[in-house]
Amino acid sequence: MSSGAEKRGAQRSDRRASAEYPRAVTLLAAPALPPPQAALRRAARDLLPRDACVLLAVSGGSDSVALLAAARIEFAGRLAVVHVQHGLRPAAPDDAAFVGELCARLAVPCEVVHAPPSAADPSRSETAARRRRLAALAAAARRHATPWILLGHHLDDDLETLLLRLRRGHRGSRALAGMPVRRPLTADACLLRPFLALPAPPDRSALATFRSGEGLPCVHDETNDDRAIARNACRAWLAAEPEATRADLLHLRAVARRRLQRELLEATERLARCLHAAGLGARLQADALVPPPDLPRDEFRAELLRLLGAALLRPRRLDPRAAVLRELAARLERGGALSLPASPAPLWVLARGGALELPDEPPLAAEPAARALAALLAGPLHA
Repeated sequence: MSSGAEKRGAQRSDRRASAEYPRAVTLLAAPALPPPQAALRRAARDLLPRDACVLLAVSGGSDSVALLAAARIEFAGRLAVVHVQHGLRPAAPDDAAFVGELCARLAVPCEVVHAPPSAADPSRSETAARRRRLAALAAAARRHATPWILLGHHLDDDLETLLLRLRRGHRGSRALAGMPVRRPLTADACLLRPFLALPAPPDRSALATFRSGEGLPCVHDETNDDRAIARNACRAWLAAEPEATRADLLHLRAVARRRLQRELLEATERLARCLHAAGLGARLQADALVPPPDLPRDEFRAELLRLLGAALLRPRRLDPRAAVLRELAARLERGGALSLPASPAPLWVLARGGALELPDEPPLAAEPAARALAALLAGPLHA
């Protein structure tokens, strides 16, 4: 072949390769998204229905404003903001005004809701404020006709939560896995932490850099400086520790998440195989309650019970604490009735022949696999 023919042949090959692989070339040339925006894109793709409308919980602090900055790009025209005012700080009205003005500037709908202490719930503790805040967010989600409530929690928040749980003596995989990415709040509202959806979530500094780059201001909650509050003390301690401490916590979190995923997958398979309708109720075969050799018995049973409660026609949110699991083990060994603590009402079970019978609680009217999947999705998911 002449050199001219060789050159023309090479040009045709180049054109053919370009025609066959245009997407690959485009992807290689595309710039990487900043982590906050990448997290919102992944959440929109993997965790939400297509074209879902979302509700953002925005306090006005740096993290939640970063959430707003990323969400207004990913969910343009499909988002609204809710700001919960607890009435516990003198600066609370100023924060509410700031969020309202910021949303007006960005042309994002904003609602300010009030959740102060009341005669029915007078406590001013952090726990009580959180309880009222979640109730206010669930009510706002119903008003906005969307089940999806997005929160701005990030990697530092997750590590602080892990430290708090270690401090309180928790050692199970669910406790050490940190905060779930997705957590059902009520029957018609679900919390979503999109920044935790990435394998390497952004931290507080990354969110502040992104927010600043978007030209958005924020407010500072002075109570975050009070080290008498346990979370703030953990935050300060972690900031003063060497990087190796943070690496150890990240490793502990990763190991716990892998084990929790293994427990959930195994428990889901057991539920699909071993939960059957029986008379007017249901029966969980004895095989379901024997964990695989590589999983701790009580941890596995706790996950199985959580799924069991969600797989019933009248679903329950079970609370399988250590004392409950000890009592269950005793009943399985010698037989007898047991009331399992659950919401909205306790679950009465009968241990017989190593199995659990639920005389008055039929399972969901679905195929076993669909029933097990529905139970899995009704609980918190960490990835």
